[in-house]
Amino acid sequence: MFPFGVTFYPDQWPVETWEENFRNIKKTGFNIIRFNEMAWDLIEPDEGKFDFSQVDRAMDLCAKHGLKVLLGIPTSQVPPWFYRQYPNSRPVAQDGTLYPEFGPRPNICKDNPHYRKLAERLTRKLVARYKDHPALLFWQVDNEPVYPPLDHTTTNDYCHCEHTRRAFINWAKKQYCSLKKVNEG
Repeated sequence: MFPFGVTFYPDQWPVETWEENFRNIKKTGFNIIRFNEMAWDLIEPDEGKFDFSQVDRAMDLCAKHGLKVLLGIPTSQVPPWFYRQYPNSRPVAQDGTLYPEFGPRPNICKDNPHYRKLAERLTRKLVARYKDHPALLFWQVDNEPVYPPLDHTTTNDYCHCEHTRRAFINWAKKQYCSLKKVNEG
């Protein structure tokens, strides 16, 4: 099978329309659908409280209509509760500007230890639940996994928070072993 498909976000449509939408996607000639890459809040509306019912339904409808799924692991955009629980997790520009709480994706410092722990937990739960689902064809690990500029007129890009600074220092120490070698490189 040559994968030929479309992105469709079931969670952005009324549940009553899903059956018809999936049927029409198949009728159009597509054989794969991509979804879920920004649905962390759908799956985990509150920290530690998981609800897979909508993803289950979408996956089952895809299987019913002969569609394969490129299932996103939704770690590029954290849910609203994340910032309330972990306020120091927002990316920081080199000028100290905090990334907007509800801005474009990705909206998280990927070096933040809370993010890493909870993103791994979410990933493991998704894989355990859907790894054998008949509609699953591929996993999408992340969607556009770079920190976007805070605004397109500046060079405020990449996270410069304390977590990222520490991660960079640890990487440089491993890579170069000494400051002298860094300066030689």
